[in-house]
Amino acid sequence: MSWARGWVLLGASLAVAMAAAVVRPAAAPRSSPEEVHRGRALFHRGVTASGEPLRALLGEEGVELSGQAAACANCHHSTGRGSQEGGVAAPDITARSLSRVRPEGTPGRTAGRPAYDVASLARAIQHGVDPAGRRLSIAMPHFVLSEQDMSALASYLSVLGEEKAPGVSDQALRVGALLPLSGPRAPMGQDVRDVLQAAIAEVNAEGGVYRRRLELIIEDESGAGAAQARLLETGVVALLNGVQPRDGHAEEESPPILMALPATDVPSGEAIFALYSGLSVQARVAMQHGMEADPKALHWAVVAPEDAAGRQWLAGVRTETSRREGVTLREHLYLADARSLESVVAALRRDPPSAILFGGTLSELQLLVAGLGNSAQQTAIYAPLMLGRPDGLSMAPEVARRVRFVSPVPLEAALHSRSPEFRSFLQRHSLSERHWVAQVSGYVSVKLLVEGLKRAGSGVTQAGLVAALESMRDFETPLTPPVSFGPSRRVGLLGASLVQMDPAANRLLPLASWRELTP
Repeated sequence: MSWARGWVLLGASLAVAMAAAVVRPAAAPRSSPEEVHRGRALFHRGVTASGEPLRALLGEEGVELSGQAAACANCHHSTGRGSQEGGVAAPDITARSLSRVRPEGTPGRTAGRPAYDVASLARAIQHGVDPAGRRLSIAMPHFVLSEQDMSALASYLSVLGEEKAPGVSDQALRVGALLPLSGPRAPMGQDVRDVLQAAIAEVNAEGGVYRRRLELIIEDESGAGAAQARLLETGVVALLNGVQPRDGHAEEESPPILMALPATDVPSGEAIFALYSGLSVQARVAMQHGMEADPKALHWAVVAPEDAAGRQWLAGVRTETSRREGVTLREHLYLADARSLESVVAALRRDPPSAILFGGTLSELQLLVAGLGNSAQQTAIYAPLMLGRPDGLSMAPEVARRVRFVSPVPLEAALHSRSPEFRSFLQRHSLSERHWVAQVSGYVSVKLLVEGLKRAGSGVTQAGLVAALESMRDFETPLTPPVSFGPSRRVGLLGASLVQMDPAANRLLPLASWRELTP
């Protein structure tokens, strides 16, 4: 019997299959791509066909595991080839391994077993019994699966280890990048492109990764959805600066995306890894700094536009406020017009708060500061700097001292003088320094990608690279504080810098070079 073909009969006849000693499919159809797709989600992410978390019971006490914690890849590795975690060996469960008879006396094994078929696989997964009738290790959970989910998982296991990983060949690893190469941001995109190409050329000059060279495929991000679709169709193992889906959720089989700054908060479990924190974290760091600077400042106001960015900023302020006793918060939301913001300014003038957390643009900040007039001299104002600079922002010196900009970029990365290694890199390749922060982000993203590929091993897959990135803890780069990711952490640098503007010299002055977010 063909083991791989036999799984697909499991579906509606699972009960019969589990009771039979041998399953004999006469002319079973091959597993459909859709069924393999559902099984892949179960194996790697612990998500069932209905979208509910996978459930499993562990040990004699039946400790329940759910969702990502129950995913097979946690123990058997994303490749299915097994692992050694905490002294417990998880065996190879690729299609090639499970379909083979293991004779008595096999080196490294205590006993032989027949090859797995549909029925014995179901017994092993759901009841912890191998084809020879022996109990599997107590470390093997008993999975709670519907017939549909068992069939899907079996279908995926029938191809595990045989699938060709997108973007991976014997000679090369293809990496995609979306950059603004046309329009007003084209000069920045071109500078970042040059940095990516030069950084990857240096990796290849040193032998690549496991003797595979990196191939960079770049698309113009104008029409970003179509451009990203072309990259995915070509097949890439990872994306640099890809498009984050509107709802924060990546497609199940998308390659990991390494980006500088997330457009929205990134849910855990998604294949999106951001280097810098979004607006909600920046708002929390701003409030933490303000409470430490003046513990008596208990009356806060948040001013934010009624858009996606404003909602992120507001969510961060609400989270931080909820953690603090005695702090009152007034919320002022405005539409994208001057009259709406003017009404907010009038309310702030009537009842000045201790501090203002302003989540709008730099031009809107200009209107706020001008409208507040002298009252701003006694009110601390925090505003996001994002990846820009407050060039052209006109403020009186006494007001400028009260405005504190929050930046997701560490000052070590933002200031030229503190980055000798990166300056040397630019000089070696005759590259400009005109978009320093964006170029730094591109350079660091290549460092993270290469480290992830090395950790994923020579048999790298998209899922394996995601797991490798998740394993990064305090990874040192020459331009940033240590970067950390994890299964429930998708932002490498969870914090922000705080700066003020020197209006006379039009330059930034550091207030706090880097502040980690206090949970």
